[in-house]
Amino acid sequence: MKKSGRMLSMLLAVAVMLSFAIQPAFAATNTYDEENRAISMDGMDQFMKLTDSGTIQFDTAGALSAGYSEKSVATVSTQIDGMNQLVVNGNASIDDTFTATVYFMGTRAKGQSKVVTHWYGLTEVYMNSDEAAELIAGLSTVGDATTITGLVGLLPGPIASAIGGISGILGFGTMIYRWQVEAAAKPGNGIIMNIQTNFTDGTQSIWFTSQ
Repeated sequence: MKKSGRMLSMLLAVAVMLSFAIQPAFAATNTYDEENRAISMDGMDQFMKLTDSGTIQFDTAGALSAGYSEKSVATVSTQIDGMNQLVVNGNASIDDTFTATVYFMGTRAKGQSKVVTHWYGLTEVYMNSDEAAELIAGLSTVGDATTITGLVGLLPGPIASAIGGISGILGFGTMIYRWQVEAAAKPGNGIIMNIQTNFTDGTQSIWFTSQ
């Protein structure tokens, strides 16, 4: 259990690094507005390219000249900065779709442990079956629902310290419900916690799916 908890904290800590540009929303939702994201960001990746060092170079001036809003360009730029820092630190690799992936050591548990983040603000936190069970058990002890702040408080001291800043990133008051995690984990495999920034209004959506 301690090992599973430690891995869960690592996954969430990386999610913080990848998603620090996210503005807090005060209610969790099960989806996000794909149409609004497309309107504000569609085609912006034409102003990006991979450098020889494996990081993303973003032509912000070109994106602004093409008519993208200052808010969208600034938020994407901050997202890319976080992705690039992971590469510089040796924690991630970025592919030609401008997607950064961080892999964690495999175990005998079902499912993958990794974090995938995209330039357009979607971060997918993959948790294996043991990590999903750890999350469900934690939610069960607090009445089946909690904020990220509450979840951090359930974890052992070192883990809580590692992800202590997550509440301010994922939304102070954003609720995570046990039934959401259980529904995604029903097949007995791992789960994916999806965190999407809605750049048009600065809110955020969090939902869970099966691997």
